[in-house]
Order: sequence, then C-alpha cells, then structure tokens
Amino acid sequence: MTDTPPTPPTGTKTCPSCAEQVQEAAQVCRFCGYDFNVGVRPTPVAAAAATTNGKAIASLILGILWIGGLGSLLAVILGHSAKKEIDNSGGREGGRGIAVAGLILGWLGIAGIILMIVLMAGLFVATDATIDKGLRADMEASLKNAATAQESYATTHDGTYTSDVSDLYLEGFSPGLAGVSVLEANADGYCLEAVLNDEVMHFDSSHGAPEDGGC
Repeated sequence: MTDTPPTPPTGTKTCPSCAEQVQEAAQVCRFCGYDFNVGVRPTPVAAAAATTNGKAIASLILGILWIGGLGSLLAVILGHSAKKEIDNSGGREGGRGIAVAGLILGWLGIAGIILMIVLMAGLFVATDATIDKGLRADMEASLKNAATAQESYATTHDGTYTSDVSDLYLEGFSPGLAGVSVLEANADGYCLEAVLNDEVMHFDSSHGAPEDGGC
C-alpha cells in the first residue's frame, strides 16, 4: 500500500527551498528566507570578525616591560582607555581581557615603585639616625677623655684646671673625630666643648656629664 502525501492546508503553499508550509500570500519563507519573487534563498552574510584593540595590546606589553615605572603608568592609562573603547565599539573591537591584564600589571608596577620609595626612605632615615648616634658617641667619648685629663692635670697643679688643650694632651688626652676645646677653666671648674659636623656638645665639670646645653 503506497502512502499518500498529506494535502497542504488551504491558503498555504510549499516552500521549494525548505519544504515548509507558508501562507499563500507570503513573499518570503519565514523558515529559511526563500524569496518567492526572485526564486532564490538569500546567502547569509558572515559577520565581520572583531579586531583586537591596539591600546589593549600596548597596555599589556608596557605592563610587562615596566621601564622603571613609566611603562606601568602608561599601561594603566592605555588599559583604561582600551576598556572604554572596547565597551563602546558594539562588538567591533575585542581584547578586553588583554586590557584588564595590562591594567593589573600596571597597578602592580606602580605599587612596587611606591613600596620601593617607602623602603628607601626608611633606610635613609635609619642610616642617618645611626650616623647621628655614632657622631654623638664620639663627641661624648672625646669630652669624657678630656675631662679625665683635666682631673689628672689638677692633681699635680694644686687643684687648678687648665685652659690650654695642649696640657691635656700631656695628661693622656686622645681626641677622636670631634674637635675639643676648653671654653673656661679655673680653680672652681672647667667647661669643655666638642664640635663635629656642625653638632656641638659641652661638658660642665659641675654636672659631670656631656650635654647638649651650654656650660
């Protein structure tokens, strides 16, 4: 027994391209786009491939190169610009992921520069403080050494102290880096001054210890 094809519904026609039933008055098949007037099926036009944004590529490269921090700064600027252009291109441009990668590398580079500056500043302050402590220690040692020489001098000169530094050398005074001078000396006491790198320190015999103030 031979199967008979179903009769098309009234008011319809068969599309010669896809064999679907469409309205009799249809000019174009709603299923495949066949044009009944021309007698052909339109050829699909391939969508143009999106191009990669050039600024996104440049941002990634500069973020990798760093260039002493300049590359990182440019990577951030170009990365933000590339993201904006890609988002506004309506799909015509791609590379958003590349732009984001460039931004991340750029910000990491900038953070590295800031950290380096902070560490260098901290090292400079610490070094300066260490040098300052060393200078003060040398000045204190010189003043104490001179004070010991003064006391030694007084024991052999009826308790009188000398105002001549050369006398202190004879009593064993050995100066360090600081320049030491006698500002005042008599039978009642003495005042010594040490100068080193614009720093000044005094030793007053009545106080018995080096100090920053005057005698």
